[in-house]
Amino acid sequence: MTTASTIIRQSLSRIGVRAAGEDVDGGDAADALDVLNAMLDAWRVESLFAVATTTISATLPANTQQINVGPAQTVAVDPRPIRFEAGSTYRVDGIDYPLQDVTEAEFAAISVKATSAIGPDVFFYRPNFPIATLDFYPRASASLTLSLVALVQVTEFADLTTDYSLAPGYERTIVLSLAEELAPMFETKLDARLAAQARNARRLLKRNNSHVPQLEIPSRGVARSDILSGV
Repeated sequence: MTTASTIIRQSLSRIGVRAAGEDVDGGDAADALDVLNAMLDAWRVESLFAVATTTISATLPANTQQINVGPAQTVAVDPRPIRFEAGSTYRVDGIDYPLQDVTEAEFAAISVKATSAIGPDVFFYRPNFPIATLDFYPRASASLTLSLVALVQVTEFADLTTDYSLAPGYERTIVLSLAEELAPMFETKLDARLAAQARNARRLLKRNNSHVPQLEIPSRGVARSDILSGV
């Protein structure tokens, strides 16, 4: 368990602004918390900083092509995901069927979108902010349950004193990376060795979070080219 205050104190110690264990005054602590959260927010767009994946359950109503994603939406999640990952499915009569994500151009190339089937084969995700959308093809002839796989990112710190549990490797990476961010703010030259340690920590974290893609299996034996051509 750690707090934002502890991380900030360690980062400032790394760049020589504070002695090890020395408290950070209120104004500097508040400014450093803003920098910390801005850094973590930037990490949200990099999939290799994700802590894990999670499965979000939602209902796709019958004969519906598009649903909303975000706070209090059909897919209720806050904040909305950057993207959905491989492994998303839908369930009909107790059987899970795979969903394949496609690009905007691929979805636009489907000639006849007002087609119904037992369930969709593909989806296209528009990560608009704050409300995103999911489009499906073909439309489901009856209401069904979606299981959508999304990344779990590092949580921003609500305040200086709340305890947070971080996955292995994250605390050191955050401390070193925050030191890089804080050095200019405190008009301190960043030590080359510290910069190298921060780069290596991020590299190790990303390497640990990378994985070998799984073989894709076409949905219910329908070839991707047939799906996208609308034939």
